[in-house]
Amino acid sequence: LSTAEHTIALLLALSRNVAPAYQSLLEGKWDRNKYMGTQVAGKTLFQQPPLTASLLVAYERPLNERWKGFISSDWSYMDRKYGSEVNVNWTPAAVTGNLHIGVEREHFRVEAFVMNLTNEDAPVRTRLVTGPSAIAGASVTPATTGFYSNNVFQTLIADFVPRKPRQVGVTLTYSF
Repeated sequence: LSTAEHTIALLLALSRNVAPAYQSLLEGKWDRNKYMGTQVAGKTLFQQPPLTASLLVAYERPLNERWKGFISSDWSYMDRKYGSEVNVNWTPAAVTGNLHIGVEREHFRVEAFVMNLTNEDAPVRTRLVTGPSAIAGASVTPATTGFYSNNVFQTLIADFVPRKPRQVGVTLTYSF
């Protein structure tokens, strides 16, 4: 099976309680209502955007009998995605592109690159994390806030992974 097929099979098995139902059947029990599971129609995966797209364009050409030139560019689009089950925060949509251009021959390669051509600044991921504080009524820092739930102080922490800014550089490679 391919990885994608295996993933879908596991998702369906989890949503329909296949493993516990099978174990129950092996033990000589069968309670159909206990193992009805959940329909997957209309559901979306947690923290997955509704639309993603990628494009890669590459071209290479001999420059002479020893050297060849190359250029490639890859682009990706990721739609807005939510950072928690309750959809209270989200990461905005982002378009990013990279460019590579250079020359190479037998053991030698020179490449100029630009990463994040659009200088996209939308974070890679955002999320809100909640959990009980070590001490009820613990002090709250500017990056956190809190609330009481069942007489336990819950800390709410905003977390995000920033996107790297535009990077420009040159790499020289020699392979032995």
